[in-house]
Order: sequence, then structure tokens, then C-alpha cells
Amino acid sequence: MKRFYNAGLCAVLFGHVPIMIAYIRYVTTHNMLTGWDWVSGIVIMTVWYIVGVRLIINKAFEDIALVR
Repeated sequence: MKRFYNAGLCAVLFGHVPIMIAYIRYVTTHNMLTGWDWVSGIVIMTVWYIVGVRLIINKAFEDIALVR
């Protein structure tokens, strides 16, 4: 499974990324965000990645992989 392509790659590249670009472009051109919104969003995203993805999800699946 150590390959570049995986099942969600096309969904992310052709679905999530264009929506993200359109959303960020829309909110910036309509001045809907302040500097603190960007800072808090980046902090929340970083904390979620570290705690939610790296610690909780990876550790949970790591235990399952070791059993097999």
C-alpha cells in the first residue's frame, strides 16, 4: 500500500481542493474574514491534525495493524 495513488486521491484533488480554493477566494474577496479568523483557523486545524489524526486515529489503527 506504499503507493502514490490511493482511493481518495481523485476525490481530494478534483473535489475538495477546488471547493477549498473557491471558498477561500470568495471569503477573501468579500472581506468576510479578519486576521484573527485566519490565526484561529490555522491553530484549530493544527491542533486537530496533531491530536485527532496523528494521536487518536493513527494510534487506534496502529493497534489493529499489530494484531494481524
